[in-house]
Amino acid sequence: MRTDWKKRFEETFSSLVYDNTEFSNSSLKPNQMFVVWLDIMGSKNMMTNSLMTAACYIGQLHSVIKKIYNSMKNQEITVHSMTDGAYVVCEHFETIRDFSIAVMRTCVCRFMSKKIGFTRYFVRCAIAYGKVIMPSSMIHGMPDTESDPQYDSNIMLGVPFVKAYMAEHNAPPFGIYLDESIRTHYISDDESKRISWVLHRWWNPDNKEQKKLARDCGEEILKQLKWEKRNPISSFYPVEKHDKYVSIVREYFDLKK
Repeated sequence: MRTDWKKRFEETFSSLVYDNTEFSNSSLKPNQMFVVWLDIMGSKNMMTNSLMTAACYIGQLHSVIKKIYNSMKNQEITVHSMTDGAYVVCEHFETIRDFSIAVMRTCVCRFMSKKIGFTRYFVRCAIAYGKVIMPSSMIHGMPDTESDPQYDSNIMLGVPFVKAYMAEHNAPPFGIYLDESIRTHYISDDESKRISWVLHRWWNPDNKEQKKLARDCGEEILKQLKWEKRNPISSFYPVEKHDKYVSIVREYFDLKK
């Protein structure tokens, strides 16, 4: 029956049906990796409101990601760009942590230099851990398909991609959230390196100047959130989430109630 169907399709849709549509998973090699998902909060609303403004903001984020990647690419990290963000993958937590911190600091600097209003936008991220199948492995399952770097570089899968994407919603604006997959499954022989915290700060809490700068950033974020709440229609701000955003910003940046 399958052969008959194949023959009928080939006769009827000769220009649209190809002989080999099989994929072999025998050569796939899942690896334990750290995955960070970085993106702009509310990018879909931005595109609805102003396509050109959204393009500017998204382009700025990708520019930051590319520059930081170029400065760190000798550390075995890979970047897989998406529309409004990027997945960054690496075998080592310290590297993925430093990458996320560098992106946050750069984006925060840009945020703080702009006035309250439409010139500001928020970036946040989450990091997860687990087995992933990378593009280089996926390509081996398609031996009869000509490799195309632009197409193949984003063919990847694994639970960490899903967890990082979902966990990012728990991060505050300009915050770094660590998924439970890191806290419960990241095993190290050195007990002091075990990860037991949920929110990772991009500043050193023991450094007074860095801590003060971070708190100043937190206060500016609250001002921006207040402005967006006052302009919910033009900013497409989800007013129903305002209290949550305020609470997690205060927690992350250690602000007084």
